[in-house]
Amino acid sequence: SADTTGEIIDLMVKGMGLSVEQSLISQREIFATATALGVAPSKMASDFAAAAPKLAAFGDKAIQKFRELSTVAKAAGMEVTNLLDIAEKFETIEGAADIVGQLNSVLGVSFDSLNMTTLALENPQQALMTLQKGFKESGKDFDSMSVAMKKSLAGIMGMEVDKLARFLRTDLTAQAAAANEVAISQDKLNDMIRKATPVWEKMQTAVLG
Repeated sequence: SADTTGEIIDLMVKGMGLSVEQSLISQREIFATATALGVAPSKMASDFAAAAPKLAAFGDKAIQKFRELSTVAKAAGMEVTNLLDIAEKFETIEGAADIVGQLNSVLGVSFDSLNMTTLALENPQQALMTLQKGFKESGKDFDSMSVAMKKSLAGIMGMEVDKLARFLRTDLTAQAAAANEVAISQDKLNDMIRKATPVWEKMQTAVLG
């Protein structure tokens, strides 16, 4: 909607430090990503508006982080905010140490809490991949776990069981590769921007006149 588009421009300019011109270009990239993922541009815009407060700390890298996480979220049937919520649990040394200690005990793995904190703060997608890798290396298949263990792990992560299941069943490595492919293919990005432009221009006109 026009309200969402105006909100996004405001978030990019005031929250992320982008110029108005940069924010308009970034909006085109968001809509182009929506086209690539088969998501309605209005849905992608709303998702970005919801995630922006959490992404603002990344400044001019926020759009890239959002595009990376959007690919994972679409594959997992989750929201970008859900994924950021997972990563945020490891952003403090104390919080990471608490969760890592419990996961290491239950799964019999050896997560590094300091490494998880660093990744959560600098590269949420990599933090999620590291977390999922640890689950897989435990040799414990989520679908074969007892109800008690599933609930225990979901409790440790502060998630609903179904959200944890979706997260663990999604191949994050493959999705990271897919996101990277979109990010590095400028020709492909330009083509997606061209396809998304009519929708974007209609929404931009409603806001800027």
